[in-house]
Amino acid sequence: MGETLPGAAIRLLKRLGLGEVIEPQAASHASAHCPVGGLLVAWNDPTLVANDTLDDPYGQGLRLDRPFFDAFLRRAAEAADACLWPADIAGLERGAAGWSIWLDDGAVVGARWLIDATGRRARLSRLIGARRRRSSPLVAIYRTGWPERNGDLIPNLTERDSVPVPESATI
Repeated sequence: MGETLPGAAIRLLKRLGLGEVIEPQAASHASAHCPVGGLLVAWNDPTLVANDTLDDPYGQGLRLDRPFFDAFLRRAAEAADACLWPADIAGLERGAAGWSIWLDDGAVVGARWLIDATGRRARLSRLIGARRRRSSPLVAIYRTGWPERNGDLIPNLTERDSVPVPESATI
């Protein structure tokens, strides 16, 4: 758990007929998705800023049970005739008709489009020679918790002001 899906993405899943993945009854185990009404964020600044969903036209988001979410989307893709091929890509070549993709199991497949969804590894991008551009470092650190009183965390949260984290706060 830990990745958050914004309300706008939930709307898109519903439009695609995949709303079942975000319904509480879809996950029948204890680590189902949890609603997220907002976040406290600090971007290159020591102060936390409240980012709530009260004024978001798409509503609250969800903290995902990522293994469940991924498995559901995989099953939905296969039901829509997507081909799941459990192999690693060994090589790529772009031609006039699209891409030729060599897999580590010896197969060669073709595709008109490639989407690099390998995350930070950027496996496909690296195979075609793309280089990562680095700018300013960005690190995300988060913790989920419940203060004893809302006032203990950030006073006057509804004013949406940035305030320093109290020294007594545990982060």
